Amino acid sequence: MSYLRRLFEWIIEKAHSRYGVAILFIAAFFESVFSVFPFMLLFIPLIIANLDRAMFYGKVAAIGGILGATVGYFIGYFAWVDASGDYTAIARFFFDHLPGFSVAAYQSIQGLFDKWGALLVFAAGFVPIPFELVTISSGVFDVNFFFFILSVIVGRGGRYLLIAFLIWRFGAGVKVFIEKYFNWIALGVVASIVIGAVMFSMVL
Repeated sequence: MSYLRRLFEWIIEKAHSRYGVAILFIAAFFESVFSVFPFMLLFIPLIIANLDRAMFYGKVAAIGGILGATVGYFIGYFAWVDASGDYTAIARFFFDHLPGFSVAAYQSIQGLFDKWGALLVFAAGFVPIPFELVTISSGVFDVNFFFFILSVIVGRGGRYLLIAFLIWRFGAGVKVFIEKYFNWIALGVVASIVIGAVMFSMVL
């Protein structure tokens, strides 16, 4: 697990560079569209490295996540099926390359949207399920855009701000704990995402 430690140290180093904010924003943006890296493994170390900027980082992550979710919504709304009703090349790319984003999951989630609507988006902002599946499907199934954005702001944005606040509030102790047990925490984050995706698929 030494590579996880090296990753942690690299993130801490970049947090003090001029690229820290840009990296955070881009990662938060893509987590809502096409997640290829557990965002929390970047977000938390960045805050720990600069506790005095915790809430600023929380706002950057929130804005990036909200904008990414908006793009995900419009991908679903405008670019998911063609005029004949078939999946576009973009949709097939997501199905083939995004873990947890299968044709079956996409088809099944419609029932949840019919029942819960934008509340599903709000819930997805807090629990470890493929958020991009929810944002894109929101566009496909024509969830009211105003309520979609409101749910993303409160759910996803609120999550990032809450995490930033808690780390800032308990900063010193959290920093020592995470630095000591980072490998296990990283594995826990990845495991929670996998378990969440599996359980979400079972619900579907």
